[in-house]
Amino acid sequence: MDNRKNEQVKILHILETLDCGGIETLLLNLYRQTNRGKIQFDFLTLQNKTDFFYEKEIQKLGGRVFRYKQVPTLFLKHVFNILFTIKKYGPYDAVHVHYTNFNGFALFLARLCGVKILLSHVHLFYVEPSSKLKKLYHCFFDYLLGFKNIIRLACSQKAGLSVYKEHPFTVICNGVVLSNFSYNETVRNRVRNQLHITNEFVIVHSGRMEQEKNHLFILDIFKELLQLNPHSVLIFMGNGSLWETINRKIHDLNIQKHIKLLGFVNNTNEILQAADAFLFPSSWEALGLALIEAQAAGLPCLAADNIPREAFIINTTALSLTASAKQWAQVLYSFKEFHRKDVSSIIRDAGFDLANSANLLQNIYLNALPCSK
Repeated sequence: MDNRKNEQVKILHILETLDCGGIETLLLNLYRQTNRGKIQFDFLTLQNKTDFFYEKEIQKLGGRVFRYKQVPTLFLKHVFNILFTIKKYGPYDAVHVHYTNFNGFALFLARLCGVKILLSHVHLFYVEPSSKLKKLYHCFFDYLLGFKNIIRLACSQKAGLSVYKEHPFTVICNGVVLSNFSYNETVRNRVRNQLHITNEFVIVHSGRMEQEKNHLFILDIFKELLQLNPHSVLIFMGNGSLWETINRKIHDLNIQKHIKLLGFVNNTNEILQAADAFLFPSSWEALGLALIEAQAAGLPCLAADNIPREAFIINTTALSLTASAKQWAQVLYSFKEFHRKDVSSIIRDAGFDLANSANLLQNIYLNALPCSK
């Protein structure tokens, strides 16, 4: 008999940041859905930043956010801060790491601290490094992920196989709160009015402004779309290291009056209601939570054909990145007369209801707990 069934399980999540990205949004969605009387989350970030996007909400939900201490070298910094956090703020029943190839080593450190439940979660598709030193480094960390007492999780089959190789793993779907994304004409009209949009054809993209999201190609596509329909608007949701580069290209193309740069937003679901199509030509994705959200909102979507097939549920067209910007624009333009409707039941049947994902993860935590003697 498990004498711990009435105790709260403490989980430490280790990840890079708590700003508004796909991994962070998934974790916060799961945290909101999880029974916090049974399970409580803390978060250790590997960035030393104040006022993360999700920090205040985590604190309201009862979680704590820990940042790294200043240590001379990057590697020692991670080692010190994982050991320091677990020892000072634990004990933790589980450590759940979301840092791909660093997962194995972080869990090795957690094991040294006496943590029994060790979870590795892959959210990114592993790209083989070109450097021999980095390959050696990754091989060592991959070896650590092979230990039998590690619970291996991934957001898709493609992502899991790229990291875990022959080791078994469980896919946790990047689910969404379907009631928040279901198509709503009233919300659409309100948000379009707030954004000063009337009859324009609105394209939206959601994603961090980083290389893999392919923002510069998005701008090329949109420039071509303006040749087909001058009354078009492009909305970007997200921020990142390429903000200035993207902004510079917008001005070089002289399309700034057609672009809305919203940065990080806390109402992605509502912005999607205001759009007419979703554009997602990522260079690589482990799954693509933003694409799932767009489909849940009933939008027609155009995405790169290298994105895992699990992410293509309904009203989504795949196109090769070798196709020209003009070809991409022509497909987008074909969506202009698309009739949207509520597709919640289809998304749910495909396994992307967040409540199911939260229940699955909660059961993994609880079932892994050792019985008290």
